[in-house]
Amino acid sequence: MDRFATTLPRPSGSGRRRLGAAALALALGAALACAGCVGAPPGTVPASLAGFERTFDMALAAITDQNMNIDVNDRRGGRIVGSLDGDAISATLEPLLDGTIGVSFRQRGDSASGAALLKRVVDAYNKRMAASQTVLPESNP
Repeated sequence: MDRFATTLPRPSGSGRRRLGAAALALALGAALACAGCVGAPPGTVPASLAGFERTFDMALAAITDQNMNIDVNDRRGGRIVGSLDGDAISATLEPLLDGTIGVSFRQRGDSASGAALLKRVVDAYNKRMAASQTVLPESNP
């Protein structure tokens, strides 16, 4: 036997269970942490607290900000499609059960220029929504 080697006692039954539970908790924590590393898919924006009409107008303006042609403008159906140089971006609005408006932007195709256009549209929408929520209300003298 090596004189520098030490032997540690093996955990008893309850000690093994605690060790197993700790290992499981560590594994679950690592899995959840990794799941948080994955960002939201492109085109995903937070649900809007503004009304449907206002949210639709903001999505339409974000698309027109990019000088896109409006191919579909279906306010009742909550759908907008804009195109520019062969790339198309669609915006879909859907009322959610909690009273907010779900908005999603999608590109047609997988081109790099379409992905860049999608990012610009989403950025324009987010900028418009942020600006509309920071407008001060009229003061009553």
